[in-house]
Amino acid sequence: MKEPTFELKGNKSKSAEAESDQHFHMSDEYERHSSSQKTIGHKVIDSTLAFSEEELENPDEITGIDLACGPGNLTIELKEELERKYPNAKINLTGLDYTAENVERLTANSNGEISGIAGSFYELPVKPESMDIVTSNEGLH
Repeated sequence: MKEPTFELKGNKSKSAEAESDQHFHMSDEYERHSSSQKTIGHKVIDSTLAFSEEELENPDEITGIDLACGPGNLTIELKEELERKYPNAKINLTGLDYTAENVERLTANSNGEISGIAGSFYELPVKPESMDIVTSNEGLH
């Protein structure tokens, strides 16, 4: 099993940390109350797969980032769908979320197959043009 990896990006003030604790500390709550995000997320996955058919021709490798990935349930599903669609391609996905707790869940639940970054999508730690896929499911809701 690959060791889960994640990194912290960006500096948060104390007030931002307090706000993030109140607003973003929701992994357990997210699991209980996220049916609409999951429904829309499956449509996002379908759209991402359709995009990949149009834009990626027989890729050897696919790189992507899921912005505001939460605990990573849909990021993991996206990776599985890409692996089914492109069985010979190496799939390298990264999840970005505001909280380290969610990033830790993502990397653990994917058995370290998806890397994670705790940070803000306002200060992307990667260049979007370096990715084949940039996706987000209701990251601005």
